[in-house]
Amino acid sequence: QYERALEAANKKLETAHARQGKLTASLAEASARNADLKTKVAAATTQYEAFRRKLGDADSVTLAAKANLDALSQEYAESSAEVKKLEGQLAANTKSLQNNADAVTKARTNLNQAQAALKQTEAQIKATTDKLARMQSAWTKSGETLTAFGTKCAAVSTAMSKVGKGMTIALTTPLLALGTAAIKASVDFESAFTGVRKTVDASEQEYERLSDAVKQMSTELATSSGAIAEVMANAGQLGIQNDYLVEFTRTMIDLGNSTDIAAGEAATAIAQFANVTHMAQSDIGRFGASLVDLGNNYATTESAIMHMATRLAAAGSQVGLSQSQILGFATALSSVGLEAEAGGTAFSKAMIQMQVAVETGNDSLTDFARVSGLTEQAFKDLWNSNPAGAIEAFIVGLSRMDEQGVSSIVTLEEMGFSEVRLRDTLMRATNATQLFASAQETANRAWSENTALTSEASKRYATTESRLKNLKNTAVLAAQRIGDDLNPTVQKLIDGANGLLEKFMSLDEEQRMMIIKLAALAAAAG
Repeated sequence: QYERALEAANKKLETAHARQGKLTASLAEASARNADLKTKVAAATTQYEAFRRKLGDADSVTLAAKANLDALSQEYAESSAEVKKLEGQLAANTKSLQNNADAVTKARTNLNQAQAALKQTEAQIKATTDKLARMQSAWTKSGETLTAFGTKCAAVSTAMSKVGKGMTIALTTPLLALGTAAIKASVDFESAFTGVRKTVDASEQEYERLSDAVKQMSTELATSSGAIAEVMANAGQLGIQNDYLVEFTRTMIDLGNSTDIAAGEAATAIAQFANVTHMAQSDIGRFGASLVDLGNNYATTESAIMHMATRLAAAGSQVGLSQSQILGFATALSSVGLEAEAGGTAFSKAMIQMQVAVETGNDSLTDFARVSGLTEQAFKDLWNSNPAGAIEAFIVGLSRMDEQGVSSIVTLEEMGFSEVRLRDTLMRATNATQLFASAQETANRAWSENTALTSEASKRYATTESRLKNLKNTAVLAAQRIGDDLNPTVQKLIDGANGLLEKFMSLDEEQRMMIIKLAALAAAAG
């Protein structure tokens, strides 16, 4: 079922990619034809005006030139409409690409989870079968021996009860309490770590390494081992590779403790961002460092930046932006009050239109270059080498339109940016040109240094509250280790409990009463 879903999602994604290529080629062809018709219309207009001035409106030559001009104008109008139609289809297909990429990610996650659950179930069945095969009992023989032994023990039971009271107070009760707490701590962690076993396909040696890492992190990150295991299980479900599970989990816990993003929410958002932008999993820590540094230095929050970056991810990756550059633009846009759904979608459309203009060389390329203060070739070269720089150049150029006596709003209308959200997004951007440049510089620097998140988290973990949590978690870890030592014995008792009860009930009454007397003797001894 899940494999079929993944296969279907992949086919849809491949279809969207193929359609993207066809649409881009068709748009390039239509734009070239449109440009040729535009030149012909201009030439026909010049010819018609010349004949009209020289021969008059009624002359047959003038009328023929007029008819030719009308035909070319009609053909040019139809060609222009075709170009706009193709541009719209290309933009819609780009959105479909992102949706299909999300669907592939979800299908792959479901498949991984199902495979892990199947493997866990098979392992549990095998373990249970092995234990049942090893269970043997000698209860009947033991019962006969206990009957004779019980007679001898009855004589000393009274004396033992006196000693037992003292042992109960001094030793039994404290040891029982410690054992109970230790076993509970061990069982609780075992239950929490089961989530990791369900979503992560690993060997027992790898599970042991991951388990030890979770326990150790609980003593350093002021977070319970159960909560850390839950984040690691989520990471496995999201497709994080085994080699990066510990680093990814630590980064998410640090973000949860240092920012306004919960660790689980951060794990889902960042993993999806990584899938869409093809970010290396070894760069997860750098992503977190950039996110924190940007949140600390601009009028926005880490959660707002993350939501905006998620919206920009597909288009940003398609036009060639790096992950840090996408974060920089997300910071600038969220800092001027734009919401992710509206602002992110609008800015993505603008980037796609720039790319289409560069790839097809249509009239929009002339407009983008003119507003940016560059020649068409210079803008094209800048876009191909540094898309972020080309976007910034356009925003800066647009901000200077009013200084040149040209309305920036009218300029956007003439360029086809008539959608209200798109125009509002670009206008807000023009009012914060320095912010865009600064956010890019901060994002790239923080990515390179890779220290901001560690530094921010260290401040949090140095507080008295965090140190007390770490102390508590260290005590829990000690109890877990004691409980781990006791667990094999507890497991054996659990495995044999049903069999023991059945054998007990199969004994005769005299044997059962003797066992009960022995139990009473043990209780009296403490």
